[in-house]
Parts: sequence; structure tokens; C-alpha cells
Amino acid sequence: QWEAQLLSFSGFEAIVALTVLCRAFPCINMDGENGVRPGYLTILLGLVLSEEIGFVVVNVTMLIRGMPSISAYALSHKVIQDWPRKLVVFLLILASAAPVDSATQRWITLAGVVAAISVLAANLGSRAWVHLKINPLAYAGPGAGVLAFLVATLTGLIVPFIGHREVRAGGKAAMEVLLRSFFLSAACFVLSDVDAVQQFVIVGSEMCNQDVVNISVGVWFLVTLYICTFLVARIKTYRPTPEEVEPILVEDHASPVGYVVPSLPDVEIDPSLGVKGAPCCSMKVYYVVAILLGLVVAAICGFMAFSDADDSITSQLFDLLQTIP
Repeated sequence: QWEAQLLSFSGFEAIVALTVLCRAFPCINMDGENGVRPGYLTILLGLVLSEEIGFVVVNVTMLIRGMPSISAYALSHKVIQDWPRKLVVFLLILASAAPVDSATQRWITLAGVVAAISVLAANLGSRAWVHLKINPLAYAGPGAGVLAFLVATLTGLIVPFIGHREVRAGGKAAMEVLLRSFFLSAACFVLSDVDAVQQFVIVGSEMCNQDVVNISVGVWFLVTLYICTFLVARIKTYRPTPEEVEPILVEDHASPVGYVVPSLPDVEIDPSLGVKGAPCCSMKVYYVVAILLGLVVAAICGFMAFSDADDSITSQLFDLLQTIP
């Protein structure tokens, strides 16, 4: 599934989404009915751009940190779900459920937009990292995953056009891809400044002042184009090596080391079968914890059924959030 996502990922769509989403920023401090409507963004990012915001943790781990295979990733990570994509969609859904035109809705929408831009940039940056043949990050200590994500995001913001899959060809073909992507993505951003277009893409942004966004993104386009043009010229034209023509090892993401020997039998191992429980706890401890948790949850549900305290707490929380300017 990850390899299929590498093929279906569109660098052009990711760059267009990254730049057009910036049109939501001027609406954050708008009061009243002038503001971005997060419900439409949920559909746009969750369905239309699911490949572009998906598998960011896998991409960063495999391409930035140099993990040899998906099997090795599954063995070394306890959580393998695509939680960044789910977080982006959840934040926008939460913003849609918040009081309309409130400060709560605006700030949750801002969090969702920033998270979406970070994920798009990280997916672009992780691919650009490989295309530029930069060595994997050597640091593997605490916070290595967060550091790799920040590096991928920064790389995606600096050299986004090298994140295209076709750039691997190198030479004039890579330069043509870069220029074509730049022209089309810049044209889409310019077109998104039309109020009629904003009403269908970033609903509500047509009522906000977009001058700062237009200047900032315009400068970003100019700087990134020059940087990418300089770096893409260093990508050599692809030519198959003798190892690729007659491989001794075959790449296989089901192997923890990333390769298999074709002449040897292939034995598949499910990583979940090797998971062990905590050595400090026996089954009796788990039984006691299960009973206590069940009683606590039942007591909380019963308290909520016979008391209005939960409603007053949540209403006070929303009132507090609405006081934030």
C-alpha cells in the first residue's frame, strides 16, 4: 500500500494545496460571518487529497531516516496507523462542530490548516531528500522521529518542486518537470485569488484581505524556483546499473532488511505475533485493572446520566475559549 501511494502521490496537487491553504490565514482574526468554513476543507483534504496527506510518518521514516523496509518499520514502531492524516481530518471536523463564527472555530481551523500544510510539506520534503541523494539522518536517539519530521517539512518548504516523482530521471527531463509544475501551480494560486474560485475552494476566504498572502507566496515561489533550478541541475540522468539488470538481491518490503535472496525460500512473519506483554505484570494484575477500569467507566457514565455537571463543564470550557481574541 505504501509503494502504491508513492506512485499515486501528486507533487503538483500537494504544492497547489499547500499554497492555496495559505488563503485561510487572513481569516483567522475576522469576526462575525467573515471566516473560512472548515467543513468543505474536511472533504477536500480527507477525500480529494488523501494520497497527498497520507503516510507521512512512513515516508519520513523510510526516506529521511533510511529505514530499510516496511517490515522493519512495523517492527520498530508500536503505532503504525496513519495518525497525522487522521489528526488533520479530525481537527477540521472538530472545527465544523464548533459554534459557527466563534473564536473556537477559527483557532481550531487554524490548527487544522497548519497541520495540513506541515504534512504536505513533509511528504514533498521526504521525496526531495531522496531525489537529491542526501544521506539519511544519523541521529536515532530520543525525538529522532520529530526531528526527521521537522527536517522533512523544512526541506519541503525550501525545495518543493524536487519532490515530484519524475525528477528522478534527471537532466532536461527533470528540468522540464520542475518548470511545468512551477508554472501550473503558480497559475492555480493566481486563479485562486478570484472571489468566484475562492467560494468553491476555500469557502469564506473571498471576504478576507489576501494582499499579504499574495506577496508572501509570490516571494516563496520565486525563491524556491531558483533554489530548485540550481539543485535539479545536479541530478544526473538515470542509467540502469549492472546490479539492477541482474540483481543478486531483490528489494522486498516484507523483509526487515529490505531485500531477499531469490534463490532462498521466503517465509513471511507477522510482527504482531512477536509482541510481548509488560514483564512486570501478571495476568492477575491485568484482570484487576480490567475490573477497576470497567467500574470507573460505568460510574462515570452513570454520573453523566443522572447529573448535568458534564454539560456545565463543557459549556464553561467553550465560553472560556470564546473569550480568546
